[in-house]
Amino acid sequence: MAGTGAVKITPEDLNKSYHTYRKELIQQPVFALADALQYMTLWLGVRYKETLGELHGSMEIGNYDPLALDDEDVNIIGRTLEVYHGNCVKQFDPNSVLQSIYGSAVLKGDGLKNVPITKIVFAYLMKKLGESLYENLWTAKHVDGSRKTSEYFDGFETIIDKEIAANNISVANKNMVEIPAITKENAEDVFKDFYRQASPNLIKGNTRLFCTYDEYWAYCDAYQLNHGSLPYNNKYDKPILEGSLGKCEITPLHNVSAGKLKLTTKSNLIVGMNLASEYGDFVVEKSLKSHYWLDLVCNMLFGCQIKSLSPEFGCYAKTTE
Repeated sequence: MAGTGAVKITPEDLNKSYHTYRKELIQQPVFALADALQYMTLWLGVRYKETLGELHGSMEIGNYDPLALDDEDVNIIGRTLEVYHGNCVKQFDPNSVLQSIYGSAVLKGDGLKNVPITKIVFAYLMKKLGESLYENLWTAKHVDGSRKTSEYFDGFETIIDKEIAANNISVANKNMVEIPAITKENAEDVFKDFYRQASPNLIKGNTRLFCTYDEYWAYCDAYQLNHGSLPYNNKYDKPILEGSLGKCEITPLHNVSAGKLKLTTKSNLIVGMNLASEYGDFVVEKSLKSHYWLDLVCNMLFGCQIKSLSPEFGCYAKTTE
């Protein structure tokens, strides 16, 4: 009986493909996070918890005194990066996945020539997993037992909110600034005032000011309203904060919350991930529900942490309206 020409994929095919391309495929969630990770520090291979130590203390030199003795303590303040063990079992119809990638072309012989189709299917699904992590990177709130990515780990904004509630981030500690609601009339002043109230040790280096796209566009609009006639104002986009000596890049992201500006460094935002250990692996099995479906079984460790709450490394804004 003649074949139909349809593409058939078995668990054995996908598992073989996975092991062949394993190093490349397990990086797909990382690639999907790339838009955010370019501004952060990725730690691979973390297992559950890792303590990030930070030295606190001072030392000064003064006029000569033969009995001089500085007995002020130097402390190591530890912050814990916790990565959560997560898993999922994604049942899928291989043919429907193929159709979403190639459409009708998947049934054409030349369209499949020399193409490792099983690799593409795997990469597609792994990329979807990474996109879900990206969408929740700032706002996720860990809830034991939840099956939602939004409740799988604590995102950066959740961590900040907890530290504000514990008074570890506050105006008194000089790592928080209270701001009014941002509009296109006041956005330029709000951004600049926020930046100028940050620690001198923070703003002397390269920083990023994270905000929503609406807040960024409000800043651009405000700049045009205030300085539209300036001879050097020859473009609308303003990716560098005026007055920062080119050291502060305004970074709009669609997955952050409005009214929560963040000024910090790349080294201070830690993303922990483990995709290749006894807790991190990806296999394909024949589905228990349908003879025609397959199950992609995923295990991984993932989490976020702010390395230091010191004003030297970060400053956060909270709206008062």
